[in-house]
Amino acid sequence: MSGKLESAKEAMAQAALIVLRKGDTVARKLDEKELVSFEELIRANMYQLDAVTQLLIEKGLITEEEFFVKLKEVQYEWESRKATKV
Repeated sequence: MSGKLESAKEAMAQAALIVLRKGDTVARKLDEKELVSFEELIRANMYQLDAVTQLLIEKGLITEEEFFVKLKEVQYEWESRKATKV
């Protein structure tokens, strides 16, 4: 794997340990022994995806339309796989 891909994977792994909880005003790094709920993990993932998407659009690497077209394509692919497993 390329160094950039490894760096990106490491950054995502580190970002997964950072969450916002009710009442927090800034993101904080979790203690490795601290448990988080499934909802908190999904919320953290949602924030990360939203941040990356906004950066890509703001920097002009993709358009909002391209993002939504790809999002629909990926959703269709996942739903199709799920339907074939039933």
